[in-house]
Order: sequence, then structure tokens, then C-alpha cells
Amino acid sequence: MNDTDLDEIGTIIDRACDKKDEEELKLIIAFNEDYVEREEKSVIKARLYYFLANAWAGLHNIKNKQSDNSIWNYEQEEINKQIIYLRKAKQEKGFPLLHEAYQLSILTNLANIFNHTGRTVYAMRLYNQALEINPDFFMALANRGICFQTYSGLDYDSGHKNIFIKLAYDDFKKAVDISKLYILDEYHSSVIKQCINNIQVLENYISEECLNSKLELDNFSLGKSKEEQRFRSWTLYNTLFLNPINDIGYKKIASHDPLGLPNLITNIKSDIPKYISYFNQIKQEFITYRHLLYEGTNYKTKKFYDKDTVIIDDLQLNLNDVNTEKIKLAFRGFYSIFDKIAYFLYEYFELDLKPNNIYFNNVWKMKNNRKEFNIKFNDFENLALRGLYFISKDLFFDKNNEDERLFIELVEPEAKKINEIRNHLEHKFIDIKMLDMKNTCKVEDTKIKNISLSELEEKALHLARLAREAIIYLSFAVHIEESKKDNTNLYPMILNVKKK
Repeated sequence: MNDTDLDEIGTIIDRACDKKDEEELKLIIAFNEDYVEREEKSVIKARLYYFLANAWAGLHNIKNKQSDNSIWNYEQEEINKQIIYLRKAKQEKGFPLLHEAYQLSILTNLANIFNHTGRTVYAMRLYNQALEINPDFFMALANRGICFQTYSGLDYDSGHKNIFIKLAYDDFKKAVDISKLYILDEYHSSVIKQCINNIQVLENYISEECLNSKLELDNFSLGKSKEEQRFRSWTLYNTLFLNPINDIGYKKIASHDPLGLPNLITNIKSDIPKYISYFNQIKQEFITYRHLLYEGTNYKTKKFYDKDTVIIDDLQLNLNDVNTEKIKLAFRGFYSIFDKIAYFLYEYFELDLKPNNIYFNNVWKMKNNRKEFNIKFNDFENLALRGLYFISKDLFFDKNNEDERLFIELVEPEAKKINEIRNHLEHKFIDIKMLDMKNTCKVEDTKIKNISLSELEEKALHLARLAREAIIYLSFAVHIEESKKDNTNLYPMILNVKKK
């Protein structure tokens, strides 16, 4: 297949989407899904994956037009397929060789679908990746503005809301200004019209002074000592503060952990909600594991702790020291947080499950059929809760469920590696190598996993970000549910802040 053939496929898909021709889209998908895996050129595969995602997006739009009731369904084939093919396109070796327009479209469309599914934090990261390639890509700006609006609606903190609204307004304005340099087709014109409408709505409800003021987000101290400054700088850079503002980027105002639960509505005669204690534990554990990760990777423990310890040289270049163990402990700790979140969901949403068998990968399933999705979640209409579900799809899977296995193995290789590392840390043995052993060790014992220290650090950091994202969605999910409650015979439990 050559570029001319690819251009023709893209045109056919666009035409079928415009006509809402469901049968045509299904035929195109069937043919190209079969062909793309046989294609040898990576750059062609990347474009085909992108076109397939567009075709599935067309089917998704047709389905939503036919039935508005399906929009809150967690499990939708059309959404899953878009994620699969856009991620495949992004992960292809030929992705950097694509024309810039395709790279930007792939990243922006992937961000859009994740914002739609509730993973607003992850979507923000993808929009920023697109804008790093081209800061003037107005479609990424327009959609990131929508993402900022979404974030503002999810966050219970009024100060954060104002910041996100201001950033949304700035993105909408910039997108409109840049779009004036182009001749726009019908679709892109509709996006800009929506931006203009959003600008007008914000100007009607928010003061001109607020919208046009400059955000001062860096006039804050990172601490008195150099040690504290290094830690807070590292945490900000790696987006690990439990603070939604940290998702904007390296902003000193975000160098602390204010995230908690919103005000809870409770019966007058009830005790203080147990969910406060639950969330406090989850938060404190995350902060502790985060510090272990920082110390293990940046702040090396003095060697006197084991100067008389005898470690026999096994001639395998293995690392055996407290700093490596701190990273391993942090890894296991971050992983354990997901199951605590699952138990929180079980109690808060009053799920009909066995309390002794609740994990983050199965809390979404039926009590008597652990492979069947619990459609009760569709009724909550809770975007943050749906974001938690899509994190579970990225991290956990049932080996006996073909759809779940493919979603993980073909789309998110990080998840498979994380599960392998965790399994060996908990139940087997894992050798942490001083050097990358991939090219020097051809045979690996299945009972002893070999990875380099850099890979362990990389995976622990990836897991930390996922845990942080999940904790943020948990807070937002509770906020959404609390805002639905009828206040009759109830009163708000104002949560006092205890600073350390």
C-alpha cells in the first residue's frame, strides 16, 4: 500500500462519516483491520491505525445519535476500538516519521476520547504532548480548553475551579485567533464556533477583570532548606503532588498536597463518616510511598546502615542495597493503593459484593459472575467514577478474558510489565541489575525476573502517576455523588483541615 492508497482510504472514511453511512464504515473497518496487521511498513501501519480509529469514531457518533441512553455506558466497543487504534498508531516506530498533522491529530484525538471517558488527568498530558510538537495547533488548544472546563466541573475546590476556567478561556481565545489564519472546512468551523460560544458564556458569567488577569502561579516558596526544595521540585516535575493544579505543569503553587474529600452530606444522627478515615489512609500511604521512591532514586542512604552485612557476590551484577529496596517497597505500596480504592468504592456505592474478595480489577464486576460488568455503574452518571474504571482497564486484566487480555497486551505494554514486576516482588524473586541485561542475558529463569535499575525506577514512577490519578478521581467521584443528594433531613459534614 502506498500514500495514494492511504489518502483514498482516509477520504472514503471521512465521506462515510459525513453521510453517517454505518454499513460503509463497517465494511471499511472489516477490510482494513484484516490488512493492517500484515502491513510491514511501520509508518503506513500508523496511518492505517489512525484511519481505523476515525472509522470507529464515526460509528460511535452514529450510535449516540440513535440512542442517547448509551452515552454513559462504560463498556462501548466503539470507544475501546478508538483507544486501541490511536494508541497503536502512537506506539508504532513509524509514528515520529508521520507528517506533523497526523502526529498532532493522533495525540489530540486520543486525548479527546480519554477526556470523554473521565480520564481528564491523562487527557491533559496528551494535549500537552501535542502542543509541545506545535504550540499553535488550534484543535489541541480548543479541546484542551474543553478539558480545563471538565476539570473545573469535577474539582470541588473553588480556587482550583477559577484557575481552570481562566486557562480554558485563554485556550479558547488563542484557538480562535490562530484559526483566522486558515480556511476552515465545515468540521473545523464548527469547533471554532463552539469556542466562540464558550468564550461568550464565560464572559457573561465571570468578570472581565478575572478573565483577563494574569495567573500568578510561581510566586511561592518550595521550602527553606535545599533538601526540601529538591524534593518539592522533583515531585512537581514528575506530577506527583495530590494537587489538581500540578496537572497544569511545573507551577510552584501546586507544591503541596491539599486534595481531600469534599463536604459530605450525612444523617444528623450518624457518626463522622468512615470515608474520611479511609481517604486519609490512602492519601498518607501514597505520600509515604512517594517519598520512598524519591529517596530510592535521588537521596542515597548512607552506607553505615549495613557496613557489617555480608552479601555474597553471585556474579550476576545484582543490586542489593537499601535504596533499591526503597524503590521496590514504593512499587508494591503504590500497587496496593488501588485495592484500597476498590474497598472505598464498595462501601460508598453500596455494591453487592463479597467483602473479602474485593480488588480494583473485580469491583466493577457482578457478584455471581466475576467476568460480567456490573451495569449498575452505568446509572451513576459519574464521569470521575468512569475515569477510575478506565484506569482499571489499563492496569489489570483477566488472563481468561480475551478482550481484556488484548486491551492490555496489544495496547498498554506498561501494564503487563507492571503486573509481572509486582507478581515477582510479592510471590517470587526479582533481580535488579546494575546494567541493562537484555543484550547480555538470552535465557531468563521464569521464576526470577531480571530488570535493570532504570527500568524499575521507570515503572515505579509510571505506577505512582496512575495511583495519583486514581486518588484524584476518587475524590471527584465522591464530590459528584454528594452534589446529587437531597439535603432534606441531612446536613453537610464540614471537613476540617489539619495541617502538619
